[in-house]
Amino acid sequence: MVFHSHMLNPRAFLEDCLRYGARQLWTTGFPWPLVDRAIDTSFNYKASPDARAAWTAQTGLAWDNTEDPLSKKLKCPACGGDVEAPWTTCGLEEHPKSEA
Repeated sequence: MVFHSHMLNPRAFLEDCLRYGARQLWTTGFPWPLVDRAIDTSFNYKASPDARAAWTAQTGLAWDNTEDPLSKKLKCPACGGDVEAPWTTCGLEEHPKSEA
């Protein structure tokens, strides 16, 4: 979708293709045959098992994001300690009870 959106502004797309040395991308056009193979007749995106495995290998994330952890561990830039940040707070209490 992002690629298609970028192509909808031909001048900006051409400038970016020239800037990044991707003239062949400009002349090739949108890969409709690949899109056609990836979307079924109900407009569901069906990635191949190889594509799913490549995604997981490159990102370290599950193909289905509902199978990923609900939070991410980060390093605090101030103290260097581990902080666990939830991806969403949806469903959590608005004002959690403080620990006493």
